[in-house]
Amino acid sequence: MLDIGGDSDKSESIDQLRDLWASVSSYPVYQSEEAMLHFLNTMCKILGAHSGTWLAMKKLKSNPRRVAADDYAVILEQLGGWAPVAAVYTSKSKNLNGVMNRWLMHARKEGVDPLSQTVLDNFGKSRVHISAELDPELNWADSWLPKKYFSYYGIGDRMMGLYYLTDDCESCLVFDRPADSEAFSAVEKNVLYLAMTGSTELHKRLLMEHGVIRATTPLSKRERETYRLLLTEMSESQIADKMKLSMHTVHDYARGLYKKFQVKGRVGLMALVLGH
Repeated sequence: MLDIGGDSDKSESIDQLRDLWASVSSYPVYQSEEAMLHFLNTMCKILGAHSGTWLAMKKLKSNPRRVAADDYAVILEQLGGWAPVAAVYTSKSKNLNGVMNRWLMHARKEGVDPLSQTVLDNFGKSRVHISAELDPELNWADSWLPKKYFSYYGIGDRMMGLYYLTDDCESCLVFDRPADSEAFSAVEKNVLYLAMTGSTELHKRLLMEHGVIRATTPLSKRERETYRLLLTEMSESQIADKMKLSMHTVHDYARGLYKKFQVKGRVGLMALVLGH
């Protein structure tokens, strides 16, 4: 068992995590994003964070649409091809494109920040990183991430957890504390590690929902909506009414999804999601 503080703190943390795992597992499979939002909000309370983020990290093999050539060069040359391709935020004011564009703006000029570099250097295992444990030679306090990027968002400190799935896919959890707050400690680091590794099915289901794993190509927004509804008890006719589309269009979306996930129909998709 990881050391997460004194006996009373350890007992309370374990109880909180057990309650969290139970509540997350109670969400139906078509509500994986809602389950992750609940996970993030609860962990913010446990960790004393003011915001939380889930990121689907993917090692890109080609330049995605709408990514400028100079930005892709940063991703390819400085991040080894790694980039976030989907996100869930507790803050309604954030979106993936806006957050990444600001990060890339600084990285193009000043290179990869020490925290991101440490994340990259330790790839290949599930792990949690805090600023207090970064290599002193990386000069964290004087780097652009805390001085320029964090200040823009009102962030004082950040903790990142990476759940390793494959050599080209990781599930990332990010928790931030406001300016003038205490830095995350080894205690909170270990609590996040336990929480993250104890919710493996949630990571996998959310990554599947975006087509990051098990699918031949990522899912579009319409495909994700269809995917979720196919995991309910609704008929294709009811799904068509819900999506305000024709039955023919919904059927085409469904067939496309079955092909992407290489399953034989709706039952096969459900079996894949449930791990059967």
